[in-house]
Amino acid sequence: MIGRRFRWVEGQQGLHVVVPVKSLAQSKSRLAPLLAAQDRQKLTLAMCSDILQLLRGSQTIQSISVVTRDAQVAALARAVDATVLVQQADCGLTAAVEAAAAHLARQGADNLLYLPCDVPLLGYQDLEALAHCAGRPSSIAIVPSHDGEGTNGLLCRPPQGFPFAFEGNSFHRHRAAAREANLCMQVLRLDGPALDIDKPDDVERFLKRSAGDPSVGLRTRRLLLDELQLRQEMAGPGGDFARQGFGMGL
Repeated sequence: MIGRRFRWVEGQQGLHVVVPVKSLAQSKSRLAPLLAAQDRQKLTLAMCSDILQLLRGSQTIQSISVVTRDAQVAALARAVDATVLVQQADCGLTAAVEAAAAHLARQGADNLLYLPCDVPLLGYQDLEALAHCAGRPSSIAIVPSHDGEGTNGLLCRPPQGFPFAFEGNSFHRHRAAAREANLCMQVLRLDGPALDIDKPDDVERFLKRSAGDPSVGLRTRRLLLDELQLRQEMAGPGGDFARQGFGMGL
């Protein structure tokens, strides 16, 4: 038994999702020009909540594992009946996914889907597209980030044995590794998970795109609008905040 079974429909290929989340104290340092440390932690929790609630409601998901050492993140995961794999230290993304892959292999899972916690535009249609790839043995499906460099989704069947390499230009590294291993590979360019929120420009992109789709990223959008509205009021007309281009008409 791999944790709680969600709304997975018997007879279809259920996905075993892995979501690594590092300590909140280290969250989103590149957003420091836009958000204070406490607000960046709140943002990470909001994004995690959006992703976990989406996964919990999807019929394509068979299990969810959250890899973290952070107590608040672990509590959020347990609230949606996800399995928490506790890290003793923040050892990096690759090590976190490798640990989850070993856990899933021991539990008899036949696939692993890595998803980052900072892709609040992820939607049910994206999960369905990934589920369609899960039926092929010895296969890999890769979702590149919007800049074509990072990996914002990685589906492996079986879950263990693929050389994960999330540091640096990971999309090209993963694609090269799949080709070298002669695996059945697909590159899925999905708009939802392609946008990860790492930099101030990503926040602007997210706010513009989420304005047209109220079904995704609700907690993330609400938090960002509240925090940015407060900062705009504190800065006043023509302040640094306004000059960054974050008009509240988004």
